Amino acid sequence: MTTRRLTLWTGVFTNPSTPISGLDSMGGWSQLKVKPWTKLEFNAAVGQDSSFAGELRQFVAASGYFSAALARNRGGFLNFIYRPRSNLLLSMEFQRLATRSLYNDTTANHVDLSMGILF
Repeated sequence: MTTRRLTLWTGVFTNPSTPISGLDSMGGWSQLKVKPWTKLEFNAAVGQDSSFAGELRQFVAASGYFSAALARNRGGFLNFIYRPRSNLLLSMEFQRLATRSLYNDTTANHVDLSMGILF
């Protein structure tokens, strides 16, 4: 688990009377690698970052680099890496990213196909 603090403000940042406060969040991740053969490996990971609800309700109208309306970020991926030769690798990866705010949810899916040559 990791904890971080985001800086939020409710007015013009350059105005000395603008209230500035922090929004705490907590998150973590888990990952797994399985290598059944020398030439093949599978990887998976999931992670999440969530703002504390009590603090989030106080700053609904706040603005800043990170909006206070962002309540949770989640992500995960699965991939495999195949090495048909010692200097060549082929990979396929699927990622799913999700952001939850006070107003709506956004989800994105991403698929990658790649080839690498080691030298």
